[in-house]
Amino acid sequence: MAGEYRKLTIKRQQDHLGIVKQTQSWWRGFKSPLLIKEHAPVTAIHFCASDPYDFAVTAGARVQIYSSATCGLKKTISRFTETAYGACIRSDGKLLSAGDNSGVVQLFDLSSRAILRTYREHQGPVRVTKFLPNNTQILTGSDDTTVRLFDIASESAVSVFEEHGDYIRSLAICSDNPHIFVSGSYDHTAKLWDTRAGRSSSMTLTHGHPIESTLAFRSCSAVVTAGSAEVKVWDIVAGGRAVRVLANHQKTVTALAFDGKEEYVLSGSLDGHVKAYKVADWSVEHSIKYSTPVLSLAVSPDGTRLVAGSSTGVLSIRRRDRQAPKPAAVKKPARKSVSAGAVFEAERKRQLRLAPYDKLLKSFHYAKALDTVITTHQPASIVTSVLEELIHRDGIRTALVGRDEVGLEPLMRFLLKHITNPRHAALLVGVAEMVLDIYSPVVNHSVLIGDLLAKIRTKVRAELELQERLIALEGTLDLLLMQAKAQEQGHGQALDD
Repeated sequence: MAGEYRKLTIKRQQDHLGIVKQTQSWWRGFKSPLLIKEHAPVTAIHFCASDPYDFAVTAGARVQIYSSATCGLKKTISRFTETAYGACIRSDGKLLSAGDNSGVVQLFDLSSRAILRTYREHQGPVRVTKFLPNNTQILTGSDDTTVRLFDIASESAVSVFEEHGDYIRSLAICSDNPHIFVSGSYDHTAKLWDTRAGRSSSMTLTHGHPIESTLAFRSCSAVVTAGSAEVKVWDIVAGGRAVRVLANHQKTVTALAFDGKEEYVLSGSLDGHVKAYKVADWSVEHSIKYSTPVLSLAVSPDGTRLVAGSSTGVLSIRRRDRQAPKPAAVKKPARKSVSAGAVFEAERKRQLRLAPYDKLLKSFHYAKALDTVITTHQPASIVTSVLEELIHRDGIRTALVGRDEVGLEPLMRFLLKHITNPRHAALLVGVAEMVLDIYSPVVNHSVLIGDLLAKIRTKVRAELELQERLIALEGTLDLLLMQAKAQEQGHGQALDD
C-alpha cells in the first residue's frame, strides 16, 4: 500500500525573522532596571552557583549580599580596613572570600559573617578571588604579579604562580576540570595553568592590550579575554589560536560574563554599553545602554537576573520572570448516552485538503505544478518551495524541458525578479544555469526570451559589482580603524610619558 502523500512544507520568509524576534524578545523580557546607589564604585559582582542564586556586590570597604529573588539587601560585610575587591561566594552558599587593597585575603562564614581565615602572603592589592570547584581551595590574583592557591584548612599558600610581569586583574576557572584555570594580566597576556603541573603555565595567549577580564568555557575548550576596546576568543584545542576579535566597543572593556548556559557572552565597557554576543557565530544579538561607565557585570545561573555595576556606584538589577512550562490541558471525554438499537459507524478519515500544486505533485505532473505556482503569481516562498521539492524528487529537468516561448516567459520573469534576493539566490542561480543548459541552442530564436536573459545577466553583473565595491569599502574601513587605533595608542603613550 502506497504511503500517504504529505503536503509540501512552505519555507516562509518570516520563519527566520521570527527567530530573531524571539531572541530579541527574550532580552527585552528583562524589566526596567532596579537602581541602587552604593557609596563607592561597584568593582565586582558574583552570583552563587546554587539556588536561590544570591549575589555579592563589592563596593568600597564592604561587601553586600543581595537576594536574587527579591533584589533586597540581606547582609553587609564591612570588616575591611582597606578597599575590598573581588568577593566570591562558594557554590554551596556557605562561605565568601574577598581581597583588599592591603594584600590581605579573608574567608567569611556567610551565616554569621565571622572571619574564618586570613591570608597575608600577597605583597600588593588582591583584585580577584575564586573558589576552585572542589570547594576546598581558593585562588587569588594580585597586583604583586602572582597567583596563589590556598587551602581553606590552612593559612599558607599551596602553590605560587609567578610568570606574569604586571598586575593580575582576572581569573577564570574551568568548572569541568578543577585543576585548570586562566589568569589575565596587565602584561597583555593570559596564561593557562594546571595546578598538577607545577608552577609553569601550560599556554600563553597574547591579547595585545592590558587584560581586564577573562572567561573560560566549562570544558576549557575556549577562552575569552577583554583588553582595551577588544574582546578576543581563543581556541584552546587548536593550540591557543585567536579565532575571533570583537571590536564593538568604543572604550575599554572592563567585564565579561556568561548568560548561564554559555549560549551568550556579555561584555561591559567604560562606554556605558553591555553587548550580548551569540556564541554560535559571535554576532551581537543585543545591546543595552547605561548612563554611566560599566565596571562589573554578572548574570544569574538561571538567566533571570542581569546585574551591572558602574563607576559612579550605581547598581543596576534587571529582572525577568522564569518561564515555567504550562501543563497541557487534559480533555475529559464527553459522556454520551447510547439508546438501544443504535447503529455504530466507523469514523471516516478526514480528507486532506491539498493545494492545486500539491495535487499535481502527488500525481507527478511536475511541469504543470511549476506552471501553477508561477502563472498564478504565488509568493516567492511557495515557488521556491516547489522548486526545492522538484530538485529533491530529481524532477526539475522534467519540469523545465519542452517549453516554448509562452511557457518559458513566466519562469524567466520570476528569475529576473528574485535571483539577487539573498534568501533565494543560491537556489535560483542553479535553476537559471539549468535553463541555460537546456535552452542555450535555441534561445536566440526568441527575441522575448533573449531580452529577458540579457536583463538577468545585467542584474547579476550589477550585483557582483556592488559586492566588489562593498568588499573594497570594508577593506578601507578596516584600514581607517587600524590607523585610528594606532593614533589612539600613540596618544596614550605620549600622555603616559
